[in-house]
Amino acid sequence: MATAMDEHLAYCRALFLAAFPGEDDTFARIEAGARAGRVFIELSEDRQSFAVLQPVRDLHIWTVGGTIEGVLELEENISRRAAEGGFDRMTALPSREGWDRALLQRGWKSEAKLPLVKEL
Repeated sequence: MATAMDEHLAYCRALFLAAFPGEDDTFARIEAGARAGRVFIELSEDRQSFAVLQPVRDLHIWTVGGTIEGVLELEENISRRAAEGGFDRMTALPSREGWDRALLQRGWKSEAKLPLVKEL
């Protein structure tokens, strides 16, 4: 019988592969991290956008997919919960140019030798 985690990961796999066709191996690493509790996949309210999160020293957004509206909704919710959870900042690798521009308008910045960063 499938667990809630199995169902969540199957749904997220479909979303991820729609955004990143052929990246089955990448999702396999994400799934392994999620099952080990090292990676988390958040969904937007409409369940059409996702963010893959990895809490390290900072809360790192590994990748996102879906609509810009869904991703920005996720960014807002994740930022709030990360600050409440004691994180000082979040990091994200540069992504699609339009998304990076949108994030820069929401308090993110570039730092030398680092991905995008947001102080919380």
